[in-house]
Amino acid sequence: MALDESTTSILGYSLYDELTNTSIQPTDDPASSDLIDFLLKAVGQDVCAATRNTQGLYRFVSRARDICKAIKIMIDRVESVVDSNPLEALEAFQKYTQMIPSLEDELLRVASLVPGEAIDLSKPLVPTTPTTVTELSKPVDDWRENRRVIRDALRQLYSPPFVADGVPPSANMITVFTKHDDLAWLSHVTHCISTHSLAQGEDELPTSIRRLAATYEDILTSLRTQVFLSEKTLVLIIRSGMTMFTVIGMIDTTKDRELKRRLKQPEDTWGRAQRLLGQMLDRVKTPDPEVQIPEANGSTDILQDNWMDFEAYLLETSHVNLVPKVIELWSYVSNMRRHYQAQEAALVSLCIDLERGLLDDATSRDVYQLEE
Repeated sequence: MALDESTTSILGYSLYDELTNTSIQPTDDPASSDLIDFLLKAVGQDVCAATRNTQGLYRFVSRARDICKAIKIMIDRVESVVDSNPLEALEAFQKYTQMIPSLEDELLRVASLVPGEAIDLSKPLVPTTPTTVTELSKPVDDWRENRRVIRDALRQLYSPPFVADGVPPSANMITVFTKHDDLAWLSHVTHCISTHSLAQGEDELPTSIRRLAATYEDILTSLRTQVFLSEKTLVLIIRSGMTMFTVIGMIDTTKDRELKRRLKQPEDTWGRAQRLLGQMLDRVKTPDPEVQIPEANGSTDILQDNWMDFEAYLLETSHVNLVPKVIELWSYVSNMRRHYQAQEAALVSLCIDLERGLLDDATSRDVYQLEE
Protein backbone atom coordinates (compact mmCIF):
# COMPACT_ATOMS: atom_id res chain seq x y z
CA MET A 1 0.00 0.00 0.00
CA ALA A 2 3.03 2.31 0.31
CA LEU A 3 3.29 4.96 -2.35
CA ASP A 4 5.93 4.51 -5.02
CA GLU A 5 6.78 7.59 -7.08
CA SER A 6 8.21 5.52 -9.92
CA THR A 7 4.98 3.55 -10.16
CA THR A 8 2.78 6.63 -10.21
CA SER A 9 4.95 8.19 -12.93
CA ILE A 10 4.55 5.06 -15.04
CA LEU A 11 0.79 5.17 -14.53
CA GLY A 12 0.85 8.69 -15.93
CA TYR A 13 -1.23 11.66 -14.98
CA SER A 14 -4.50 10.32 -16.33
CA LEU A 15 -6.50 7.67 -14.50
CA TYR A 16 -4.44 7.88 -11.29
CA ASP A 17 -4.68 11.68 -11.09
CA GLU A 18 -8.34 11.61 -12.00
CA LEU A 19 -9.13 9.14 -9.21
CA THR A 20 -7.05 10.78 -6.49
CA ASN A 21 -7.21 14.53 -7.16
CA THR A 22 -9.05 16.01 -4.15
CA SER A 23 -7.62 19.53 -4.14
CA ILE A 24 -10.04 22.44 -3.84
CA GLN A 25 -8.27 25.40 -5.37
CA PRO A 26 -7.25 27.93 -4.21
CA THR A 27 -7.99 26.62 -0.68
CA ASP A 28 -5.21 24.79 1.14
CA ASP A 29 -5.95 21.21 2.12
CA PRO A 30 -7.06 20.99 5.77
CA ALA A 31 -5.04 18.83 8.15
CA SER A 32 -8.13 16.88 9.20
CA SER A 33 -8.33 15.25 5.75
CA ASP A 34 -4.64 14.25 5.54
CA LEU A 35 -5.28 10.57 6.28
CA ILE A 36 -8.04 10.40 3.67
CA ASP A 37 -5.76 12.01 1.07
CA PHE A 38 -3.01 9.50 1.81
CA LEU A 39 -5.37 6.50 1.74
CA LEU A 40 -6.89 7.67 -1.54
CA LYS A 41 -3.47 7.91 -3.17
CA ALA A 42 -2.37 4.54 -1.79
CA VAL A 43 -5.59 2.76 -2.74
CA GLY A 44 -5.74 4.60 -6.05
CA GLN A 45 -2.30 3.36 -7.01
CA ASP A 46 -3.32 -0.27 -6.38
CA VAL A 47 -6.66 0.25 -8.13
CA CYS A 48 -4.90 1.48 -11.27
CA ALA A 49 -2.96 -1.80 -11.32
CA ALA A 50 -6.01 -4.00 -10.61
CA THR A 51 -7.15 -6.46 -13.25
CA ARG A 52 -10.07 -8.01 -11.34
CA ASN A 53 -13.16 -6.27 -9.91
CA THR A 54 -11.96 -3.18 -11.77
CA GLN A 55 -15.27 -1.36 -12.27
CA GLY A 56 -16.28 -1.75 -8.64
CA LEU A 57 -12.88 -0.47 -7.48
CA TYR A 58 -12.86 2.50 -9.88
CA ARG A 59 -16.34 3.53 -8.76
CA PHE A 60 -15.41 3.14 -5.10
CA VAL A 61 -12.31 5.37 -5.36
CA SER A 62 -14.04 7.99 -7.50
CA ARG A 63 -16.93 8.15 -5.02
CA ALA A 64 -14.47 8.42 -2.09
CA ARG A 65 -12.66 11.22 -3.95
CA ASP A 66 -15.92 13.15 -4.41
CA ILE A 67 -16.79 12.73 -0.73
CA CYS A 68 -13.33 13.97 0.25
CA LYS A 69 -13.84 17.08 -1.87
CA ALA A 70 -17.23 17.64 -0.25
CA ILE A 71 -15.62 17.36 3.20
CA LYS A 72 -13.01 19.96 2.30
CA ILE A 73 -15.69 22.31 1.02
CA MET A 74 -17.61 21.93 4.29
CA ILE A 75 -14.45 22.59 6.33
CA ASP A 76 -13.76 25.70 4.28
CA ARG A 77 -17.37 26.77 4.74
CA VAL A 78 -17.16 26.39 8.53
CA GLU A 79 -14.08 28.59 8.65
CA SER A 80 -15.67 31.27 6.48
CA VAL A 81 -19.09 31.54 8.24
CA VAL A 82 -18.26 30.62 11.82
CA ASP A 83 -18.58 34.24 12.90
CA SER A 84 -21.43 35.39 10.65
CA ASN A 85 -23.60 32.25 10.77
CA PRO A 86 -22.65 29.97 13.67
CA LEU A 87 -25.66 27.67 13.17
CA GLU A 88 -24.70 26.92 9.57
CA ALA A 89 -21.11 26.40 10.66
CA LEU A 90 -22.21 23.98 13.41
CA GLU A 91 -24.34 21.98 10.99
CA ALA A 92 -21.47 21.65 8.49
CA PHE A 93 -19.07 20.77 11.31
CA GLN A 94 -21.33 17.98 12.55
CA LYS A 95 -21.64 16.56 9.02
CA TYR A 96 -17.97 16.42 8.16
CA THR A 97 -16.92 15.15 11.58
CA GLN A 98 -19.24 12.17 11.00
CA MET A 99 -18.08 11.66 7.44
CA ILE A 100 -14.31 11.72 8.03
CA PRO A 101 -13.98 8.62 10.29
CA SER A 102 -16.57 6.69 8.25
CA LEU A 103 -14.72 7.38 5.00
CA GLU A 104 -11.39 6.46 6.59
CA ASP A 105 -12.87 3.14 7.75
CA GLU A 106 -14.14 2.25 4.27
CA LEU A 107 -10.82 3.16 2.64
CA LEU A 108 -8.94 1.03 5.14
CA ARG A 109 -11.26 -1.92 4.46
CA VAL A 110 -10.59 -1.79 0.74
CA ALA A 111 -6.88 -0.96 1.11
CA SER A 112 -6.22 -4.32 2.76
CA LEU A 113 -7.58 -6.34 -0.16
CA VAL A 114 -7.03 -4.32 -3.33
CA PRO A 115 -3.38 -5.43 -3.90
CA GLY A 116 -4.70 -8.98 -4.32
CA GLU A 117 -6.85 -7.84 -7.24
CA ALA A 118 -3.78 -7.16 -9.40
CA ILE A 119 -3.94 -10.57 -11.09
CA ASP A 120 -1.39 -11.17 -13.85
CA LEU A 121 -3.75 -12.32 -16.61
CA SER A 122 -0.83 -13.57 -18.72
CA LYS A 123 0.01 -16.22 -16.12
CA PRO A 124 -1.89 -19.41 -15.20
CA LEU A 125 -5.00 -19.08 -13.07
CA VAL A 126 -3.39 -21.03 -10.23
CA PRO A 127 0.23 -19.84 -9.88
CA THR A 128 1.46 -22.87 -7.93
CA THR A 129 0.89 -26.48 -8.81
CA PRO A 130 -1.95 -27.81 -6.63
CA THR A 131 -1.51 -31.17 -4.94
CA THR A 132 -5.15 -31.63 -3.96
CA VAL A 133 -8.45 -30.05 -4.88
CA THR A 134 -8.64 -28.59 -1.35
CA GLU A 135 -6.06 -26.00 -2.41
CA LEU A 136 -8.74 -24.60 -4.71
CA SER A 137 -10.75 -23.17 -1.81
CA LYS A 138 -8.42 -20.26 -1.03
CA PRO A 139 -8.49 -18.51 -4.45
CA VAL A 140 -12.26 -19.04 -4.66
CA ASP A 141 -12.81 -17.72 -1.13
CA ASP A 142 -10.47 -14.77 -1.74
CA TRP A 143 -12.31 -13.82 -4.93
CA ARG A 144 -15.74 -14.07 -3.32
CA GLU A 145 -14.75 -12.21 -0.13
CA ASN A 146 -13.01 -9.37 -2.01
CA ARG A 147 -16.01 -9.05 -4.29
CA ARG A 148 -18.34 -8.80 -1.28
CA VAL A 149 -16.20 -6.22 0.57
CA ILE A 150 -15.87 -3.99 -2.53
CA ARG A 151 -19.61 -4.13 -3.18
CA ASP A 152 -20.50 -3.43 0.46
CA ALA A 153 -17.99 -0.57 0.69
CA LEU A 154 -19.39 1.04 -2.45
CA ARG A 155 -22.93 0.77 -1.11
CA GLN A 156 -21.80 2.29 2.17
CA LEU A 157 -20.49 5.39 0.40
CA TYR A 158 -24.02 6.01 -0.87
CA SER A 159 -25.53 5.59 2.61
CA PRO A 160 -25.61 7.85 5.69
CA PRO A 161 -23.66 9.92 6.54
CA PHE A 162 -22.65 10.39 2.89
CA VAL A 163 -26.05 10.68 1.15
CA ALA A 164 -26.37 14.39 1.91
CA ASP A 165 -23.65 15.34 -0.58
CA GLY A 166 -25.04 13.53 -3.62
CA VAL A 167 -27.82 11.52 -5.22
CA PRO A 168 -28.15 7.90 -4.07
CA PRO A 169 -27.41 5.34 -6.78
CA SER A 170 -30.15 3.76 -8.84
CA ALA A 171 -31.21 0.25 -7.86
CA ASN A 172 -29.22 -1.33 -10.69
CA MET A 173 -26.10 0.84 -10.66
CA ILE A 174 -23.93 -1.37 -8.44
CA THR A 175 -25.33 -4.48 -10.13
CA VAL A 176 -24.07 -3.18 -13.49
CA PHE A 177 -20.55 -2.65 -12.12
CA THR A 178 -20.34 -6.06 -10.49
CA LYS A 179 -21.79 -7.78 -13.57
CA HIS A 180 -18.94 -6.40 -15.65
CA ASP A 181 -16.37 -7.56 -13.10
CA ASP A 182 -17.88 -11.03 -12.64
CA LEU A 183 -18.13 -11.76 -16.35
CA ALA A 184 -14.59 -10.50 -16.95
CA TRP A 185 -13.26 -12.93 -14.33
CA LEU A 186 -15.33 -15.84 -15.70
CA SER A 187 -14.00 -15.01 -19.16
CA HIS A 188 -10.44 -15.25 -17.84
CA VAL A 189 -11.16 -18.61 -16.18
CA THR A 190 -12.59 -19.89 -19.47
CA HIS A 191 -9.55 -18.63 -21.37
CA CYS A 192 -7.21 -20.45 -18.96
CA ILE A 193 -9.05 -23.73 -19.61
CA SER A 194 -9.33 -23.42 -23.38
CA THR A 195 -5.69 -22.42 -23.93
CA HIS A 196 -4.10 -25.01 -21.63
CA SER A 197 -1.62 -27.31 -23.35
CA LEU A 198 -3.74 -30.37 -22.45
CA ALA A 199 -6.63 -28.92 -24.49
CA GLN A 200 -4.60 -29.32 -27.68
CA GLY A 201 -4.85 -32.52 -29.68
CA GLU A 202 -7.51 -34.97 -30.80
CA ASP A 203 -7.37 -37.53 -27.99
CA GLU A 204 -10.23 -38.08 -25.56
CA LEU A 205 -8.93 -35.75 -22.82
CA PRO A 206 -8.23 -32.69 -25.06
CA THR A 207 -11.65 -33.18 -26.65
CA SER A 208 -13.32 -33.26 -23.21
CA ILE A 209 -11.47 -30.10 -22.10
CA ARG A 210 -12.45 -28.22 -25.27
CA ARG A 211 -16.06 -29.32 -24.88
CA LEU A 212 -16.04 -28.03 -21.32
CA ALA A 213 -14.52 -24.69 -22.42
CA ALA A 214 -17.15 -24.37 -25.17
CA THR A 215 -19.90 -24.80 -22.56
CA TYR A 216 -18.36 -22.05 -20.45
CA GLU A 217 -18.37 -19.82 -23.55
CA ASP A 218 -22.09 -20.56 -24.03
CA ILE A 219 -22.70 -19.69 -20.36
CA LEU A 220 -20.84 -16.39 -20.82
CA THR A 221 -22.92 -15.56 -23.87
CA SER A 222 -26.14 -16.22 -21.96
CA LEU A 223 -25.01 -14.30 -18.88
CA ARG A 224 -24.19 -11.20 -20.92
CA THR A 225 -27.86 -10.93 -21.90
CA GLN A 226 -29.16 -11.39 -18.35
CA VAL A 227 -30.26 -8.37 -16.33
CA PHE A 228 -30.40 -10.36 -13.11
CA LEU A 229 -27.40 -12.47 -12.13
CA SER A 230 -28.01 -14.88 -9.27
CA GLU A 231 -25.24 -14.54 -6.70
CA LYS A 232 -25.39 -18.24 -5.83
CA THR A 233 -25.44 -19.48 -9.42
CA LEU A 234 -22.67 -17.15 -10.59
CA VAL A 235 -20.34 -18.10 -7.73
CA LEU A 236 -21.05 -21.78 -8.42
CA ILE A 237 -20.19 -21.39 -12.13
CA ILE A 238 -16.93 -19.58 -11.42
CA ARG A 239 -16.06 -22.07 -8.68
CA SER A 240 -16.62 -24.94 -11.11
CA GLY A 241 -14.32 -23.33 -13.67
CA MET A 242 -11.54 -22.83 -11.14
CA THR A 243 -12.03 -26.41 -9.92
CA MET A 244 -11.72 -27.91 -13.39
CA PHE A 245 -8.67 -25.79 -14.17
CA THR A 246 -7.08 -27.16 -10.99
CA VAL A 247 -7.89 -30.71 -12.12
CA ILE A 248 -6.25 -30.00 -15.49
CA GLY A 249 -3.16 -28.69 -13.70
CA MET A 250 -2.98 -31.80 -11.51
CA ILE A 251 -3.22 -34.10 -14.54
CA ASP A 252 -0.49 -32.12 -16.26
CA THR A 253 2.00 -32.07 -13.38
CA THR A 254 1.44 -35.08 -11.11
CA LYS A 255 3.93 -37.94 -11.18
CA ASP A 256 1.37 -40.29 -9.67
CA ARG A 257 0.37 -42.47 -12.60
CA GLU A 258 -2.65 -43.91 -10.83
CA LEU A 259 -3.93 -40.46 -9.85
CA LYS A 260 -3.46 -39.23 -13.40
CA ARG A 261 -5.40 -42.21 -14.72
CA ARG A 262 -8.32 -41.62 -12.34
CA LEU A 263 -8.56 -37.89 -13.02
CA LYS A 264 -8.61 -38.56 -16.76
CA GLN A 265 -11.60 -40.90 -16.46
CA PRO A 266 -13.91 -39.87 -19.34
CA GLU A 267 -17.12 -40.71 -17.48
CA ASP A 268 -16.47 -40.31 -13.74
CA THR A 269 -14.58 -37.01 -14.08
CA TRP A 270 -15.17 -35.31 -17.42
CA GLY A 271 -18.56 -36.73 -18.29
CA ARG A 272 -19.91 -35.88 -14.85
CA ALA A 273 -18.45 -32.36 -14.97
CA GLN A 274 -19.91 -31.80 -18.44
CA ARG A 275 -23.41 -32.86 -17.34
CA LEU A 276 -23.32 -30.56 -14.31
CA LEU A 277 -22.06 -27.67 -16.42
CA GLY A 278 -24.88 -28.32 -18.89
CA GLN A 279 -27.33 -27.96 -16.00
CA MET A 280 -25.68 -24.65 -15.08
CA LEU A 281 -26.13 -23.48 -18.68
CA ASP A 282 -29.82 -24.45 -18.54
CA ARG A 283 -30.20 -22.47 -15.34
CA VAL A 284 -28.79 -19.23 -16.75
CA LYS A 285 -30.96 -19.60 -19.87
CA THR A 286 -34.16 -19.79 -17.81
CA PRO A 287 -35.55 -17.61 -15.00
CA ASP A 288 -33.54 -18.31 -11.88
CA PRO A 289 -35.51 -20.11 -9.16
CA GLU A 290 -34.00 -17.75 -6.58
CA VAL A 291 -36.17 -14.97 -8.00
CA GLN A 292 -39.37 -16.78 -7.07
CA ILE A 293 -38.12 -18.75 -4.06
CA PRO A 294 -36.52 -16.73 -1.25
CA GLU A 295 -33.45 -18.32 0.30
CA ALA A 296 -35.06 -17.91 3.73
CA ASN A 297 -37.63 -20.61 3.03
CA GLY A 298 -35.05 -23.31 3.62
CA SER A 299 -35.11 -24.70 0.07
CA THR A 300 -31.98 -26.51 -1.02
CA ASP A 301 -30.14 -25.94 -4.28
CA ILE A 302 -29.87 -29.38 -5.84
CA LEU A 303 -27.42 -28.23 -8.52
CA GLN A 304 -25.08 -26.76 -5.93
CA ASP A 305 -25.32 -29.92 -3.81
CA ASN A 306 -24.53 -32.07 -6.85
CA TRP A 307 -21.46 -30.00 -7.66
CA MET A 308 -20.21 -30.20 -4.08
CA ASP A 309 -20.64 -33.99 -4.26
CA PHE A 310 -18.50 -33.94 -7.40
CA GLU A 311 -15.83 -31.93 -5.60
CA ALA A 312 -15.94 -34.45 -2.77
CA TYR A 313 -15.29 -37.19 -5.35
CA LEU A 314 -12.34 -35.21 -6.73
CA LEU A 315 -11.01 -34.70 -3.23
CA GLU A 316 -11.23 -38.40 -2.44
CA THR A 317 -9.58 -39.22 -5.76
CA SER A 318 -6.70 -36.77 -5.42
CA HIS A 319 -5.88 -36.99 -1.71
CA VAL A 320 -3.08 -39.50 -1.09
CA ASN A 321 -0.93 -38.57 1.91
CA LEU A 322 0.18 -41.15 4.45
CA VAL A 323 2.71 -39.07 6.36
CA PRO A 324 0.44 -38.62 9.42
CA LYS A 325 -0.41 -42.34 9.44
CA VAL A 326 3.25 -43.35 9.34
CA ILE A 327 4.17 -40.92 12.09
CA GLU A 328 1.36 -42.28 14.26
CA LEU A 329 3.23 -45.58 14.38
CA TRP A 330 5.65 -44.04 16.86
CA SER A 331 2.94 -44.09 19.51
CA TYR A 332 2.93 -47.90 19.40
CA VAL A 333 6.65 -48.20 20.08
CA SER A 334 6.33 -47.29 23.75
CA ASN A 335 3.61 -49.93 24.18
CA MET A 336 5.78 -52.73 22.91
CA ARG A 337 7.67 -55.08 25.25
CA ARG A 338 11.00 -53.46 25.97
CA HIS A 339 13.21 -55.95 24.12
CA TYR A 340 11.07 -55.43 20.95
CA GLN A 341 11.19 -51.63 21.01
CA ALA A 342 14.45 -51.38 19.06
CA GLN A 343 13.05 -53.56 16.26
CA GLU A 344 9.79 -51.60 16.23
CA ALA A 345 11.64 -48.27 16.05
CA ALA A 346 13.77 -49.60 13.18
CA LEU A 347 10.62 -50.69 11.32
CA VAL A 348 8.94 -47.29 11.75
CA SER A 349 12.10 -45.52 10.56
CA LEU A 350 12.20 -47.79 7.51
CA CYS A 351 8.54 -46.97 6.70
CA ILE A 352 9.25 -43.23 6.93
CA ASP A 353 12.29 -43.56 4.68
CA LEU A 354 10.27 -45.55 2.16
CA GLU A 355 7.47 -42.99 2.26
CA ARG A 356 9.91 -40.16 1.66
CA GLY A 357 11.46 -42.06 -1.20
CA LEU A 358 8.07 -42.38 -2.86
CA LEU A 359 7.35 -38.64 -2.82
CA ASP A 360 9.27 -37.92 -6.01
CA ASP A 361 7.81 -40.75 -8.10
CA ALA A 362 4.93 -42.34 -6.26
CA THR A 363 1.79 -44.01 -7.48
CA SER A 364 -1.32 -44.49 -5.40
CA ARG A 365 -0.78 -48.25 -5.56
CA ASP A 366 2.76 -47.91 -4.18
CA VAL A 367 1.52 -45.84 -1.24
CA TYR A 368 -1.33 -48.21 -0.50
CA GLN A 369 1.15 -51.10 -0.41
CA LEU A 370 3.33 -49.13 2.01
CA GLU A 371 0.32 -48.52 4.24
CA GLU A 372 -0.50 -52.22 4.22
